Parts: sequence; structure tokens; C-alpha cells
Amino acid sequence: MGIQSGIQTDIKNEIFISYSRRDMDAANRINTVLTEHKIAVWYDQLISPGVNWREAIVSHLSQAKVMLILLSENAQKSNELKRELALASSLSVPLLGVRLTNVSLTGAFAYELTGLNWFDVFEDEEKGYRQLAIFLEKLVNDTSTVRSDSEMLIRQFGTGRQKALPWYQKIFYNVFTLLMCFLAVTAIQFWQYNHQTSAIEKLSDNGESSLQAIFNVLVLSSVGSPLLLLTVLINGVQEVQIPLLITSVINTVLILFILRNLTRRAINLFWKPNKVS
Repeated sequence: MGIQSGIQTDIKNEIFISYSRRDMDAANRINTVLTEHKIAVWYDQLISPGVNWREAIVSHLSQAKVMLILLSENAQKSNELKRELALASSLSVPLLGVRLTNVSLTGAFAYELTGLNWFDVFEDEEKGYRQLAIFLEKLVNDTSTVRSDSEMLIRQFGTGRQKALPWYQKIFYNVFTLLMCFLAVTAIQFWQYNHQTSAIEKLSDNGESSLQAIFNVLVLSSVGSPLLLLTVLINGVQEVQIPLLITSVINTVLILFILRNLTRRAINLFWKPNKVS
């Protein structure tokens, strides 16, 4: 905790370093190099004793000009880094990766850093750190540069680029896209189910209002898709029910992916274990 940045400046011009504890030597080295270039740096080693480290991280990250994320095999195993990455993304903080090893990004790292450039420092550390410092020095010292400009500049510079995810992987990571697909399939399934069973008419004949009947069929065609799928399978699949079976399977899969993504986001934002990685 005795490490110091040595630069006193506006928190909005700070470079926030996110790293795995197993890569602390690299984080300390980058802090030293950037400080030598008069760049304000902040990372958790600068937290004073007694300060709530979670609140400090959120405070500095929310106003940082750029989040520097140190990429390695250790980083990809760190749940804390994934939470910081999710928080930076939600706050629209520009991201810049620094590859400490020749690592291929997967999961949340691949998704969040898609299309962004990075700096490779593992082949020649001194040259890599120097190039990184020069780039960040220009970015920080240009007071006219705002976050959106930083994002654009980061995409233009660097020594490598994260390959874009295949379209099908992007769909499964994007909650909004999943919801749009879910609503589209629900509309199709609603029409199929009512066309085959006349469910709305039957419910109305049993005394339900038209709106209540439509609502019940809509629920069954949307979040009730797993139940509808199970019912079709139990009663035996007839040829006329195959389209309904297909839409039920698709909606069930979409529901599972939506729940998975929402759960992961909730864990990243609200689960606060001790920082050990």
C-alpha cells in the first residue's frame, strides 16, 4: 500500500488500472512508467488503510478517462476483473487492453473488448510500456478529448486487435437482442397456438373476458413456452403441431439464455466478495 502515483490532478483525467493480483508486478511497473510521463494513475494499491475499497474502486472508475485492463491467463480467471469490466461497460468508460502474455481472449473479455485495439508488451516490455505511455500521455493531456473521443482513438491505435465475435455468439451475450428475438417468436407462437386450438374463443365461451383470454394465451405463448413444450411432448406430436413445437423449443432456449445473462449481470454488479484475485 506504500506505492504512490505522485501525480495530483483531476480525477476525470485518471487512468484506472484493472488487473489480477497475480499480475501485481506488471501493474506496479506500468504505474511507475506512466507516473514518469506525468500521467495520473489509480489502482487499488493506492487505497489508504481503512478506506472502503469497493467504494473507492467505483468512485475512481466512474470518473476515469480510460480503464487500462491488464490481460493475461490470470486476468481471465479473475471474477473481480469481470465485475470491474462489467461496471466500466455500464458506465461507458473507454477500455484499453494491455496484453501481458500472448493470451487469446474468451468469455466476457472477448465480448467487451471486441473490435478494440490493445498494446502487446510481452515481446518487448520496455518498448511496449513506452509506446503505451506516449499514447496515454497524448490522450490525457488533450483536455478537449472526451470519453467518446477516447474510445475512437483507442480503436485507432495499439499493436493488436481483438477479433469480433461470431454473430451467433454476440446474440447469446446481448440481452436486448435476445429479448427482441423472444418477442418475435412469442408473436408467432401466439398465432400458431390460437389458430390450432381456438384457445381465446374457448376461454371466452367459459366466461372469461376477451382481454383476459388474450392475456392468458399470451402468457402461455411467452414465459409459458417450457410448459407448452412439455404439454405437446406429453400428448404426442402431431404433424400439424410441428411448427408449434419448433417455436416452443426456440422460446425455451431464449428464456434460458436471457435468465443466464441477467443472472450474470446481477452477480457482477451486486455480489461483493473479498478481493483475492
